[in-house]
Amino acid sequence: MAGAGDVAFKVLTGGLGVATIYLTGVCAVNLFRGFSWHTSQPVCLLPSFLTSTIGFHRFRTPTLFFFEVL
Repeated sequence: MAGAGDVAFKVLTGGLGVATIYLTGVCAVNLFRGFSWHTSQPVCLLPSFLTSTIGFHRFRTPTLFFFEVL
């Protein structure tokens, strides 16, 4: 017969395993959604040397385009 410590350890490690599998799946879904969102964004019209020099990055909201100074 297993002791209470053995049972508690098995329950703890089983719970950690389930949590690891769940978080791995959530991370994969979030990465997929993030990459999909990123690729659907419009291309910045400023030349790359300007965006790196002055720090302007264009991002899209549902209705407007903005320039944000970082």
